[in-house]
Amino acid sequence: MTPAALFSRRLHLNGELIAVGENGTILASTTGTNWSSVSSGTTNWLNTVDYVNGAWFIAGNQGDRVHFSGPVHAVHELVPGHG
Repeated sequence: MTPAALFSRRLHLNGELIAVGENGTILASTTGTNWSSVSSGTTNWLNTVDYVNGAWFIAGNQGDRVHFSGPVHAVHELVPGHG
C-alpha cells in the first residue's frame, strides 16, 4: 500500500513517514515503500500531522484530534470534534 491522491498531508519525522487523509486514514512507513495502516478511530478527514516532544499529533475536520504518545503504532487517544 502506498499513499496516493486522497491524502492531505505527508510528513517524515523521527524516522517514520506518516500520511493522513480521507476517512480518518493514517498510514505509516519507515521506508517509503511499504506502508501500514494505523487505526485513527474516526471517519472524518485528517488534515495535518506533527511530531512534538516525542509524541505524534494529528488533526482533522470536525475538530477531531489523534494523539500517539509513542511510536505511531502505539496506543493512542482520539478526541472527537464537535462538527
